[in-house]
Amino acid sequence: MNINLNYKVIGGILATILGFYLAWVFADILVYVLIAGVMSFIGHPIVRLFDKIHIRNFKMPHVLSAILTLIVLVAIFTTLFIIFVPVINRQAIVISSIDFQFLGAQLEKPLYEIEAMMIKYNLLENDVTLEALIASNSNPLSI
Repeated sequence: MNINLNYKVIGGILATILGFYLAWVFADILVYVLIAGVMSFIGHPIVRLFDKIHIRNFKMPHVLSAILTLIVLVAIFTTLFIIFVPVINRQAIVISSIDFQFLGAQLEKPLYEIEAMMIKYNLLENDVTLEALIASNSNPLSI
């Protein structure tokens, strides 16, 4: 019985390794399959909604419902693309145009004032500068 369990564990490990290998080899195809699955998940309720449409004795065919759903999804994604890409582009231009030398020069005086106040209230030792303290705690996860 113990031997069968070992074979099952080894088989499971080999199947997992084979699955990861096949996912790596067929990664391009896998991306398209995942996108199609997400679109199907999003579009199925819309198809059902279109299938419920009846005009007198005419019932909308399922193929037409699927086509209309694809048109709706493409229109939604295109609209989102048209709305958000220019905003992101403008923000990237703004961020790239920041003059860090000027920003550092502007922040220098307020930082010295904060450092003096921290030394005055014994929050910072006399021989430690605020710049050295910030540099030593530069890891963002160490808060």
